Amino acid sequence: MKTATDLIAEEKPNENRTDTARRLYMDQTYGVNLLVDNQKTKGAPVVFESHPTYDNLFGRVEYASEMGSVSTNFQLIRSGALHRANGGYLILEAEKLIEQPFVYGALKRALKAHEIRIENPISEMTGMGNVSLAPESIPLNVKLVLIGTRNTYYLLQDLDHDFEKMFRVVVDFDEDVKREPATIRNYARLMKTLADEEGLAQLTRQGWRVWWNTAPGWWKIRTYCPLM
Repeated sequence: MKTATDLIAEEKPNENRTDTARRLYMDQTYGVNLLVDNQKTKGAPVVFESHPTYDNLFGRVEYASEMGSVSTNFQLIRSGALHRANGGYLILEAEKLIEQPFVYGALKRALKAHEIRIENPISEMTGMGNVSLAPESIPLNVKLVLIGTRNTYYLLQDLDHDFEKMFRVVVDFDEDVKREPATIRNYARLMKTLADEEGLAQLTRQGWRVWWNTAPGWWKIRTYCPLM
């Protein structure tokens, strides 16, 4: 327990510092570390995390190196996708999720406990780690959407008994659609959207007609055509 005298003694070295150093000290000691800013978000946040590593999902505590030593403070706490999606929806690719070590189990614990904890998974597994900050847990209220193939769904269903309990709503999309004028128009709209997103030249009506007429022969003889 520090007394008032101790605190005043610690502040005295600041008198000899420059304005920049003093301002930096005050910011590190009394500043605000804003993890998530949803001020401009309309409605519930919807977050897609394309690289679901442990740090990208749960956040991390960063360290700064100075004079050969490593230190940290609350300003170096970084948020993860769960923080940004809290109160809304988080979308993940199932295949990428199960490829990452420690992530799937930690995500299940967070969903069951309804809280986000910023921890070091390596220290938890090995029992060794540096002295670091231990941020308080944050209440979690998120809807998780997993995207994947049927094989991935059946694999998780077989290997994880909690999978069906935690992911009760299954949406299965057809792999092909009926070949009819409405479908052809939707294909044309899809190709226009993809061209806009990639900054490519638009396909003209004549070009679209040539592409469709020169499509693989098995398209032409089938009643259904594959989805992109």
